[in-house]
Amino acid sequence: NFSMIRNAAATENGFYVLQDQYVYFIDKKSKKAVPLCGKPNCKHKDNSCNAHFTHPENIQAYAGNLYVVAGGSEELTCSLYRISLDGSQREELKVLFRYDSGDSGCSLDFTIHRGYGYMAVNWMQKDREKKTQTLYQIPLDSSDEKKEVAQVTGYVPLIHVNETRGNHIYFTTSCYLDKDGTEEELLNYEWNILEGSSKKLNIPKGEALLAVRGERYFCYQDGKGLRSYDENGKNEKKLFEWQYEICSVCRDEKYIYFDNEPCADSVSERRIMVVDYDGNVICERKNMTENSPEIIWSDSKQVLLQNIEKETYQILNLKEISTLK
Repeated sequence: NFSMIRNAAATENGFYVLQDQYVYFIDKKSKKAVPLCGKPNCKHKDNSCNAHFTHPENIQAYAGNLYVVAGGSEELTCSLYRISLDGSQREELKVLFRYDSGDSGCSLDFTIHRGYGYMAVNWMQKDREKKTQTLYQIPLDSSDEKKEVAQVTGYVPLIHVNETRGNHIYFTTSCYLDKDGTEEELLNYEWNILEGSSKKLNIPKGEALLAVRGERYFCYQDGKGLRSYDENGKNEKKLFEWQYEICSVCRDEKYIYFDNEPCADSVSERRIMVVDYDGNVICERKNMTENSPEIIWSDSKQVLLQNIEKETYQILNLKEISTLK
């Protein structure tokens, strides 16, 4: 789960990315990007191509296949698709949700774990009224109905799945408690798949859960940095100080990536720090320019970078990013 955006996925042989309306495969050895389509004589120019999707939002690798969330074959629907890793097979599994013609859009959160998809459709609100947001559990390979996991009610309610470990799903809910948006409530939960129940985690107020490793809960708060706690919210360990008030944070199995881009006044002030779960700095990236490639995925060994303007890619060993301009 390098990023909640989930616009890329990794397997042993390469990376899969969403670009424009297509899925591309980038081979780790040759580093070439090709449309993920195994149809003979396909020119990859229209929606008959296996790599083509309408408004793709999410891609994940799971159990030897790729899963893509994109526009459905029915009008005003969003569906889940399964496509083989070589692009030869593709099927539309099910409709995930339907748009209303008056909807203003949404920020989809969809995570696959142990045969289920966990979905929250965070709708953009046109008005400032109390709403209820729901996290659902959706079976991948059966026609069973989706199951409600959790709800949050308030002003601008949001739900995000942060981590999946074993038989547990970890997610954060947030909402404003007042119509003016002056008081925000942020809570972290653990969902037990086997028991079908959730419990609120004793994480200090205002801190969002990033990851769970063993019996430690890793959290981040703007302006403070990386912390970890035990299951009771005690035994705090200050692992890495990060002074920036606003930043984006991504992670993989071994490392956490801090990026001050949201608050940097210029590209020259931008910094990316990579630290491990003990708080040790692995590498730092700085001295970037407007044309510097962006990190869009990592599998703890190699990172995938994209030049957004040129739509080209690079694959580097993690520590090599400190040498990039």
